Amino acid sequence: MFLKRLAIVSLVSIFLAAQVTAQTQDGAKLPDTPAGRTLAAFLTALNSGNLDTLRRFDSERGGNEDNAQEDMNFYNQSGGLKLSKVVASSDYEIEVLAQAKKDDRWLRFKMRVAPVPPYPATDIGIQPASGPEDASRVKTLLMIRQACRQSERT
Repeated sequence: MFLKRLAIVSLVSIFLAAQVTAQTQDGAKLPDTPAGRTLAAFLTALNSGNLDTLRRFDSERGGNEDNAQEDMNFYNQSGGLKLSKVVASSDYEIEVLAQAKKDDRWLRFKMRVAPVPPYPATDIGIQPASGPEDASRVKTLLMIRQACRQSERT
């Protein structure tokens, strides 16, 4: 059992080293999943700084158009978002690290979407972050937790 866990931890460490080496300063590519596509459309609408575009996003995605004003308020505070990296992702949830364009503060942005088309956002969460090192720490913990769960099943 000890050797099995040691092997898993070693594999996770190698994987993390490869990930750190492969990262670029250009930002992150969103995955081709319902959550990734919805987040990409949301960021495009948000970064437009246009209330009508935000309303259209909500309308096309089956969301509540009244949320557009809240999104516009967020845009006015942040100046939009620059995507830095994907922290965690599944088909219907995604968490990213982003930086506000107006004041360069770091944010962890999480979106959950409905499991049926047009995949409307059902939950959006925003938390302050300390920067890319914060996202790496969270991703490492998630990967270790997942590896431990898999080893417990076998």
